[in-house]
Amino acid sequence: MTFLPNVVREFGTDADYRADPGFNFSAIKTAIGGSMSDLRHTLDNPTPWKTTPAMQLGTLVHELVLEPASSWLDKYAWTQETDRRRKAYKEDKAEAEAQGRILLPIDMRHRAEAIAEACFKNTFFSAALRDRNVTTEVGMAITPMPTLLPGYRIKGKYDLLADDTIMVDLKTTTESLDIDNLSRLIVKRNLHVQQAMYWHILRLVRPELAEHKTTIAWLFARTEGALDTVYVVADEELIAHAEATLHDLLERLQDAVQHDTWAPAHPGGLATATLPRWIARPEPTRNVTPLPPNV
Repeated sequence: MTFLPNVVREFGTDADYRADPGFNFSAIKTAIGGSMSDLRHTLDNPTPWKTTPAMQLGTLVHELVLEPASSWLDKYAWTQETDRRRKAYKEDKAEAEAQGRILLPIDMRHRAEAIAEACFKNTFFSAALRDRNVTTEVGMAITPMPTLLPGYRIKGKYDLLADDTIMVDLKTTTESLDIDNLSRLIVKRNLHVQQAMYWHILRLVRPELAEHKTTIAWLFARTEGALDTVYVVADEELIAHAEATLHDLLERLQDAVQHDTWAPAHPGGLATATLPRWIARPEPTRNVTPLPPNV
C-alpha cells in the first residue's frame, strides 16, 4: 500500500501523472462485483503495461482528437514495412530508436487519421466543443478523500471537460454502435463508474465545482468497417447507479484499509446457487387431465 502526505493536485504532464504512485480506476475496479481480496491481490501485483495494435490505434486516435498534432512529430516514426523480420523494418526500427521515437505502421497512422476525422464530424461532439472552454487529458490525484480513505491516494485522468460541466470520454471500439449494445458495454466495463470517480476527484481538486451536477458522455468511434461514431449521454438513472456504486466501492475500500481486512467473496467458504435473474422462470405446473392412450 502507498500512503502519502495530504496532496490535492492536477498534473502538468502525462509523465508526471503516470509516475504518481496513486491507484487509478483500472486498479480498484476489481472490487466492483468482486471481492476485496481480489482487489488486494491486484494492488500488490500490478500487471505490467502491455500494448496491442488495437490499443495503440486507440492511443493514436486519442492523441489526434485531444492533443496538438505537433505531438506526433517527436513521438512517432512510420514504416511501410509490416514484416518485422525484413531488413527494411529493422533499419526503420533502428533509426526510430536512435531518434527516441516509437515505430508504427504507416497504415495505422492513416486509419487513426480517418477515425479522428469521423470524430470531429460528429455533430453533437462538435457542438460540445464549440465556443466552450475545453480542457483535455488532465491528470489528477487526491488524498485524503473527505471521510473516506484518509491518507490513501487515488488518481484519474479525464479525456475532455467542456465549460467545467460536460465530461466526455473518447472510446474506440470494434463493437456495434447499437445503443442497447453500448449500454451493456458501459455497465459491464463500469465506464459510468469510472467517469463518476473522475468527477469525484475533480470536485476535490477544484472545490469551486463542488456543487456542479455530474454530467457524463462518451464519444464511441468504430475502428473497423464503417468508421461510424455516436455521442452517448448518460441519463439520470445511469449516473445515480454510477455514483452509488462508487460510494459503495470507496466505503468498502476504506473499511479494508482501516482494519487491514481484505475479505474474500465468500468469507465462510460456503454459498448457495440460485437460478440467475436473467433465466426465464418456468410457468407454474397446472393440474392437467392426461389424454387417454392411443388404442
